[in-house]
Amino acid sequence: MNHCVFFLGQPKVETLEPVNDQSCVIGQDTQISWKFSGIDKPRVKWLFNNKLLPTNDRFKIADTEDGTSTLSIRQVERADQGIYTAMATNSAGEAKARTTLFIIIKPVITVNLDGSLQIMKAKTMTLRIIAIGTPKPGIVWMKGNNKIKPIDRIHETTQNHEDDYIYTLEIVNLQPEDEGEYSATISNIGGSLQSNKCKITVSSNIPANAKWAQSGMTIAGGNGYGGATNQLSGPWGLFIDDDQTVIIADHVNHRIMQWKNGDTTNGQVVAGGKGQGNGLNQLHIPTDVLIDKETDSLIICDRENRRVVRWSRRSDTTQGEILIENIQCWGLAMDEQRNLYVSEMEKHAVRRYQLGEKNDTLVAGGNGIGDGLNQLNFPAYLFVDRQQNVYVSDNGNHRVMKWNKGAKEGIVIAGGQRAGSALTQLYYPNGIFVDTLGTLYVVDSLNNRVMRCTQGDKKQATIIVGGNGEGEGANQFNVPRGLTFDRHGNLYVADMGNNRVQQFSVE
Repeated sequence: MNHCVFFLGQPKVETLEPVNDQSCVIGQDTQISWKFSGIDKPRVKWLFNNKLLPTNDRFKIADTEDGTSTLSIRQVERADQGIYTAMATNSAGEAKARTTLFIIIKPVITVNLDGSLQIMKAKTMTLRIIAIGTPKPGIVWMKGNNKIKPIDRIHETTQNHEDDYIYTLEIVNLQPEDEGEYSATISNIGGSLQSNKCKITVSSNIPANAKWAQSGMTIAGGNGYGGATNQLSGPWGLFIDDDQTVIIADHVNHRIMQWKNGDTTNGQVVAGGKGQGNGLNQLHIPTDVLIDKETDSLIICDRENRRVVRWSRRSDTTQGEILIENIQCWGLAMDEQRNLYVSEMEKHAVRRYQLGEKNDTLVAGGNGIGDGLNQLNFPAYLFVDRQQNVYVSDNGNHRVMKWNKGAKEGIVIAGGQRAGSALTQLYYPNGIFVDTLGTLYVVDSLNNRVMRCTQGDKKQATIIVGGNGEGEGANQFNVPRGLTFDRHGNLYVADMGNNRVQQFSVE
């Protein structure tokens, strides 16, 4: 906008507003113009914050015959914010026109959201983003595609610390329905940007005094030995999704089965099922399976094919891809950083792999078969906690070992007293689970029971289900293998010899 200042004798500002404001996004070019006139043509000089403004490569002044003086600023910097005064003088006096220039800084996120968080039910979830920007950026928090509205449990705060704006979303008394993908949009008049997405998983801690129904409910199989979709043949490892869908390594049928919550009649083949073989559409004695939530795919221990394979969970998937070759695996686990852990039978070791890379890191055993603290004897199933400590059911040594991250030796946390049925003994342990309190749950296969071992119990465990002899009753097992819990604390056991999966409801 141009303004006219007329001089009659001593210069006099005739324009109504010889003062204005302008703004410019940092890094862009801008111009400030004022128009002056007088009988004696005035000369114009520019001041910045009341000091003479020198011209250089970034600051240039151009005057035209009609009395317009234009200040051009190239690649505006933060320090250029301030008051620019055009001072016109002639023999009769002077006149001034003033522009306040505000520098706009597009938002920049300096501390972003984590990719995923697992938080205990009833605890407080806190998400924090730190950003800079001028003027102060606003924030809109989102869950999925929906804007979050503050309610009694949901609080949003913004704090200012020097140049940083700290945005916090807090949800107290976290519940399973709070699970989902959280993100935020940060914006000001200079622009907007999206934060990372953070996937929140709500997990249930299992109380130390929890009890389970002693009679299990069959939620998969239980219709005899066979290959129909309502049957299982020797189920081994199993994994449960957030929606309580159970994924089962149906090892004698050379397939992976999926049984959805509430549908106990028929399962669905989601990998293999094309007979025994080594084709990419086949499996041969799969022993364990897990879900990689990041890629929505299954990772399978295809034991007798000596490989670990990945199958997409898309409905049109007809074959898998090989992740790891030449390994006689048994159990699988994945940590929060998506490192894959594999137990290796032949070399009595547990190895960690980064997905997409061939190199591995030895994390347990690997010193030949034996019962030393640095050895394993046919390591079976695995569990990895948030600190990347590895738990191993050391099948042939009738014990469960904990290998702290980076340790050269393990710690016996259950069993290790030779095979037996005393509460201090295990008899070929298999599936394991460790809750956030460090309590161990283990399938004691040939004792046909599931044991709980709390920290500090000197390896003496308690029976939580089973222990009623081998059989097919609702309170019995026949050489159980896999074990897992859903987020509500219900227990699931792969009852291999009875060709079924049993659910035991937490009381």
